[in-house]
Amino acid sequence: MIKTRLFSFVASLVLSGSVVWAEQVQLPYQSADENGNQWVVSYNAQLQQQGNQPIFGQAGMVTVNGRQPQQVNQQANFDEKNKEITTVFRPNKSMSHERRVKFQEDGMVRIIDVFENTSDKEQPISLQYMTNTNFGINGAETIADPKKKGDLGWVADTGAGRAALSLWGGKGSKVLPSVRYQEGNNMVNATITLKAPPKVKVAVVHWHGSFENMEAGKNWVGQMSEAKLLKDLPAELRKAIVNVTGNSAGSIGDRELLRGDTADIIEIRGGDQIRGDLKIESYKLNTAYGVIELPAAKVASLLNVGDFRSRQLLVTQDGEIFGGDLQEQTVPLQLTSGQVTQVPLAQISRLGYRTGGAETPEWKFDKPMLYLRSGERCVIASPTAPIDFVTRYGALSLKPEQVAIVNLKNAAGIHEVYLSDGSKLSGIVSNPQWSIKLTSASGDQPVVFPLAAVARVQLTPLSDDIGQGKSTLSLQGGDIIATRLEGQLKLQTTFDMINISAAEIRSIAKPDEGLPDVQVTMFDQSTFRGSLQTTSLKCKMVGGLVLDVPVAAIRDYDNPQPFPSQTIVDKVKESIAKLNAEDWKEREAAEAGLIAMGPTITSVLEDAIDGQPAEVKQRLGGIVKRLKKDQPAATSRLSPPEPIQ
Repeated sequence: MIKTRLFSFVASLVLSGSVVWAEQVQLPYQSADENGNQWVVSYNAQLQQQGNQPIFGQAGMVTVNGRQPQQVNQQANFDEKNKEITTVFRPNKSMSHERRVKFQEDGMVRIIDVFENTSDKEQPISLQYMTNTNFGINGAETIADPKKKGDLGWVADTGAGRAALSLWGGKGSKVLPSVRYQEGNNMVNATITLKAPPKVKVAVVHWHGSFENMEAGKNWVGQMSEAKLLKDLPAELRKAIVNVTGNSAGSIGDRELLRGDTADIIEIRGGDQIRGDLKIESYKLNTAYGVIELPAAKVASLLNVGDFRSRQLLVTQDGEIFGGDLQEQTVPLQLTSGQVTQVPLAQISRLGYRTGGAETPEWKFDKPMLYLRSGERCVIASPTAPIDFVTRYGALSLKPEQVAIVNLKNAAGIHEVYLSDGSKLSGIVSNPQWSIKLTSASGDQPVVFPLAAVARVQLTPLSDDIGQGKSTLSLQGGDIIATRLEGQLKLQTTFDMINISAAEIRSIAKPDEGLPDVQVTMFDQSTFRGSLQTTSLKCKMVGGLVLDVPVAAIRDYDNPQPFPSQTIVDKVKESIAKLNAEDWKEREAAEAGLIAMGPTITSVLEDAIDGQPAEVKQRLGGIVKRLKKDQPAATSRLSPPEPIQ
């Protein structure tokens, strides 16, 4: 390894409350990989390769809001222990950009771009990443996210007999890159768009490296543990990374959880750590909502919070947090010598149970959960009692199976109910208190929570594509109702009263804000402008709910799959019958005619497939597939609530 160094350690990085001294180095900086090539961090933190067969011409090159990072000098800070080099840029006066490049032991290079918004306003960040190879590409493909729709990266077989890999996201992350690759080219681009809240850090992590072949590269991605690859980072930085999910499972807020590998561990306030076996069967915690008893087998760690009047936080294996005062004032620990010592609770900073050397699993929070305003969270049994919810459409008694999330804490100060069909209603939950069973407590302990103490109740997690492709009615105030309008409507236009079948409506919009007139677009793209001759619409929802929605409250209506008129349906049926004609030319003409009618007839074709002869079934299946491909992707209009920190 060739290194150009200054002799004095002049830079310090303050990470997670501790000072880590870093050596200042001159750029370009070189580090050998396991294949005999040199990774080179050059001026402006560009990553290149040199050697006998350098796969990458450049990797992870970035532009921020259309501009390349500019460095005032050709120096960087190097952390010898972590093999990480750090450079700092300033895209504008109110934002800093720190790039951290780590040379991993497996030959991969990890890059983290950290942006800090120092202003009082939210700032957009558009990142354009580029990777190219020094050799031609024999074959390449994007790497799909196995957990959700989208791509994570790109892998390519190069003319050097090795495969290049660039990865710009973690599995299941909400922030995914837009990967663009033109077949036959030796360059790939990825775009990530972010919003940096005021006074907040956001970070993006990406990896680059080469493998024996493309399959080996894809296997590395499939087997990679994002949490393990980011374990060396301070908790504050891990929480700032937006394109990897689940990397904060080892911390609560800015406090790291303590876990032992082969022994339980207690950390004393002075910093000493004692290892052994924790000899405690259960923890009895006095909380604001009563005494909670947690079996020790379900507890992962304990944090002592506060210097004078300490409060204990018990963290379970599932990521639950219970806060209160432990009844026992000492914790028994059997030392390796066999002696059992009672460690005073007041002297404990934190404690943790052993993992057996296994990797700590990520917290998924995919079960029914209760979140308190105090920051605690717990897994619960789904309630059986109805949820009383008062809305502007009337009082509703919601069955728990109809509800996904009850959000009681938001910026507007109102309550929100997210239904499992993709609807969102605002109003007031009138239940004064909630009786909930905690599944982690001994005996599924029931606890009564005052409504004022609850921030959120999650009965079913909302998927990222909730409501995608469904008909939705958007209302003033932000409510969204997943419903397909039915029945007959009358629209008074300037020239006539138009009778409209609601099922054939593609969209309803208000072209002039503040005026009652609406613009109705039909399945065939015909448009009419006028006033609806009704004061309310009946909306059928999940589980048999029916709401009377005032027409005046409608913002717009979107139906990605309107039904065609009866005239069109009759024509479709005639063409379907001709698909079984004896003359092949007539069959071909009928198929072409159905395709020409467009995606609107998809539902009619799907309903007609059953009972048809084999050839007709095959033709109808191909037509449906073709029409769905031509149909633009319908997006979800519902945004799940922000995660509770």
